Amino acid sequence: MSSAARDPLPPAATKPPPRPFAESGAAWIVTVLLAAGVVGSVLSAWPLPPTDPLDFFQPKTAMVIIASFVAAAVYVAHERDSWLDAETGALLLFLVLGGTSVLTVATNRSLAWSSLGTSASGGLFFVIARGLPSGTRRVLLTTVISTLLLAALIAALEANGLTPRLSALHRVPGGPLGNRNSLSHLLVLGLPATACLALGDPRRWRVLALASALTSGYVVVIARSRGAWLGAALVIALTAALVLHVVPRTGNGSIRRRGAAVLLAWVLGGTAALILPNSLRWNSPHPYRDTLWGLVEADSGSGRGRLIQYETSLLMAKAYWPLGVGPGNWPVQYPRFAEANDPSVHLKSYEPTNRYPSSDWVAVLSERGLFAFALLVLVALRLFVRAGRTLLRAPRADDALAGGAAAALLMVTTWLGAIDAVLITPAAACVTAVLLGTLLPRRPGDTWCPPALGRHLSGAVRWCGVALLLAFGVLGTSREVALLVIRHAAGTASNLDAIEAQALRFAADDYPTRMTLGVRWSVARQCDRAEPHLSAASRLLPAASAPGEIASRCRLREKRLSGGARTVEQAVPGG
Repeated sequence: MSSAARDPLPPAATKPPPRPFAESGAAWIVTVLLAAGVVGSVLSAWPLPPTDPLDFFQPKTAMVIIASFVAAAVYVAHERDSWLDAETGALLLFLVLGGTSVLTVATNRSLAWSSLGTSASGGLFFVIARGLPSGTRRVLLTTVISTLLLAALIAALEANGLTPRLSALHRVPGGPLGNRNSLSHLLVLGLPATACLALGDPRRWRVLALASALTSGYVVVIARSRGAWLGAALVIALTAALVLHVVPRTGNGSIRRRGAAVLLAWVLGGTAALILPNSLRWNSPHPYRDTLWGLVEADSGSGRGRLIQYETSLLMAKAYWPLGVGPGNWPVQYPRFAEANDPSVHLKSYEPTNRYPSSDWVAVLSERGLFAFALLVLVALRLFVRAGRTLLRAPRADDALAGGAAAALLMVTTWLGAIDAVLITPAAACVTAVLLGTLLPRRPGDTWCPPALGRHLSGAVRWCGVALLLAFGVLGTSREVALLVIRHAAGTASNLDAIEAQALRFAADDYPTRMTLGVRWSVARQCDRAEPHLSAASRLLPAASAPGEIASRCRLREKRLSGGARTVEQAVPGG
């Protein structure tokens, strides 16, 4: 063999190595997708008037699913190095346990898949945001703050009667989230990142952060969410402590002035809410004073109801401790364990309980099981330790501020999640995941890879993963949109036969759709057509008495009509 045949190709003909992900255009594509997911999770809405609480959440769920899974597909396709670390591995195992719970335990699969889709999207947002380069992370951070500012502005306009009512009844001003408590919690979750941006160097971002702080302070106070008030007080205290810690270490006195400015913005916004008139109609003549006095009320009202609900949910978690009752299935099983006087249960209602329990941690423990709960707690603890080390050891002021903001975000998330449903909703899950990933980027030494795969994933494995991510994203989004469209069509369409066929194909496990069809066939006096839907609704929500009562009334009305017809036949000769 000649020497020319043995020699390798000359350097000019050698295929150049692929560019690192951080230096490629794919990093910006992923950033745009994550930013679109953040904006969609907060601002997207169904264009028709909402008829069900799911109408507020499902458009946002659809947006976060498609944005997160497509972004993950692009990330996996272009990231050549391993992106697995302890937190990512634990989150993947958490999702595997959730999927197993859906397939083996969950009674209501519609609620279960939607809940699992929200969890998976939040996990993907967090994992991807951690791997972005610093420049794109800054863009993503400002996108989150801008989105929260816009949501707060919309809610402020709604509170003053300058927009049509956007929120559910008695939940004004919820702005694009449709619920004042949900919006208040979301804005409080954004306060640590807002402070981090306000304390940083670029002047243009400080102006944005101060505007967001001012508007958020106004909306949080005017919305009268007790949990949000306490969360905001916690963030204010932590921000003051962060400034006092960072200034002596860095010798940068301007951080003290910026901290005073952002704290003043929060206070001015809250004061404006107390002083300026608005169009809200509270039942109490002194609504803000009443909220202040009831901040830690636990002997009566909603505080007592929460304690009863927590105790009952723990009984449910004990009975289903390995895998829980299934993601999103807390309202399906809770009435079985509740006592007769439980204030969270209203058996005569269309749905006996709220869709969500009054605590994220109760939801995870009772719906996902003990193992999944332990994994989530371990991830939170690792992130908190990482944030604390960054705050205490980072040589640069910006890094220390980011670590302090991440620690504050974890603390306020723990607090809000203990007293209300926060992270199990799409907007809060998306925003919190992106902020944590942005403030706590992944370090190169943290990653690992299973020996069977090697340090670099093979092309076959990589593209199989990309295909699966795209398939899951499209299927999950299509499912959410189909449920939303069919549910509205079931209540408004004139051709019930056509809608019934679509519902049986795409929304057979959706309680509101089956109930709507059952009610409409009952009103049309076609009990034989109504009963299959009402029976399915009873299976999906066994504690609900409404399906059985509607079926019984339909049959009773049918008997009366048939009895009246026989009487007429007997009275008319030859009838």
